[in-house]
Amino acid sequence: MGDQPCVMSIGSINADLQVRSDGWPERSETRLAHDFLYASGGKAANVAYLAAKLGLPAILVGRVGSDSFADMALDRKSVV
Repeated sequence: MGDQPCVMSIGSINADLQVRSDGWPERSETRLAHDFLYASGGKAANVAYLAAKLGLPAILVGRVGSDSFADMALDRKSVV
């Protein structure tokens, strides 16, 4: 990276799990969900990803847990 400034992002790396519904539920209402979505995320990971997309050198320093989502959180193919 030489003398060029670089973005260093320090913080969380996690797996985001989302579902969609056709509207917000009312109080005590149950709604069916659809369109399950999984993506890598976390504030620090998102900052480093955006910096790299903008063409800036980026370093991500973070930590992931040891649960079943750790490998998914680090999988580059799951970035949206």
